[in-house]
Amino acid sequence: MTSYDLLSYKPIIARAVEGSYRGRKVYTTHAPTSGPVLLHILNILEAFDLVGEGRTGTNVHRFVEALKCELIPLRRSTVLELMYIFFPFLLVLSLGIVGFAGRYACSEL
Repeated sequence: MTSYDLLSYKPIIARAVEGSYRGRKVYTTHAPTSGPVLLHILNILEAFDLVGEGRTGTNVHRFVEALKCELIPLRRSTVLELMYIFFPFLLVLSLGIVGFAGRYACSEL
């Protein structure tokens, strides 16, 4: 890396991805980071009362399965593929994520 590289660097400034979890707004970064993945994991887990039920084996299993549903496909993808995978997902987020988990959540939960 040279000083010219640093001087010619232009950051990409984009609006944050917005979602919700239990009535609270959640802001994160766009793909190729894992921001959209985080929102989807939260959306899957929102269907369960993890806090009310406490740290049970079932809730730990639900958490692990939600992570697996989202993180395993990431290992099989390249950064370029992530942009094409998550762009439609970001569109869904912009339209609202209520009910999204009910339609697309992993069946193992």
